[in-house]
Amino acid sequence: MKRIVLLFAVIALAILPLHAAETATPGFVREPGKVGLGKKGSLLDIVASKDRRLSWSLTWVRDSVPVTVTKAEYFKRKGWFTFVESPTRVWFFDGVDELMVAEETKKGISQQSALFKPVLDSCPEEVLKALPESVRKHLHEKSRG
Repeated sequence: MKRIVLLFAVIALAILPLHAAETATPGFVREPGKVGLGKKGSLLDIVASKDRRLSWSLTWVRDSVPVTVTKAEYFKRKGWFTFVESPTRVWFFDGVDELMVAEETKKGISQQSALFKPVLDSCPEEVLKALPESVRKHLHEKSRG
């Protein structure tokens, strides 16, 4: 009987991460960890190294093939955040002055700076509001396009 209970516990632990990945919702991520992006198995992973430097990776599953993009040591200071706009569009702020978006489209995967005016213009209002005023001003002054 104990073996059956143990077997069910092991199966439940194996299934829980899959379920969590399927139920992720849009919003801010401000702590290291894994966030599922939709039902295809796509994943945002924010990783802290041994020296506490933070990096991110995004793995999108395209036609059952995982494609990963990463930025090592991207987050530079307190105040950083990631914003999951949708399972195919994720925003990153480094905590200093860089805002960018990574996006999966039918053509592939792109990463673009918010210094490109069309990218900044497409930025969700809640992301802009979460930025320090000085960064918003800098982006609006420097964006071109």
